[in-house]
Amino acid sequence: MLGSESVEVLKSQKQQGASEKQALPDMWKSEGFVFPSTIGTAMDPSNLLKQFRKLLKIAGLPKIRFHDLRHTAASLMLNNGVDVLVASQRLGHAQPSITLDVYGHLMPSMQNEAANILDMLISG
Repeated sequence: MLGSESVEVLKSQKQQGASEKQALPDMWKSEGFVFPSTIGTAMDPSNLLKQFRKLLKIAGLPKIRFHDLRHTAASLMLNNGVDVLVASQRLGHAQPSITLDVYGHLMPSMQNEAANILDMLISG
């Protein structure tokens, strides 16, 4: 599931592909991809990585692996209060324990929050 804003960005990206199709009607092989190659087919993985690195450089971001985006998403979810079970499902982990094993160190503030809640419950 994606948020409505993400869906709108992807729709806009797909529409851009439709515009590119009009510029190259004889060469375009529309296969319905959101991020197509320059002729509408599936993007070659090596070209995807080249584009990714180019965009990182343009944005002034450090060089990272494409897979690091997954770790970033997990970190953002867990550090911003998304339940471990929900994050685990979104990441496709078979068990929430996998998520905790890999990302549990990112949630120290949750320990403080749990301690404060227990204090409040015990002291009334």
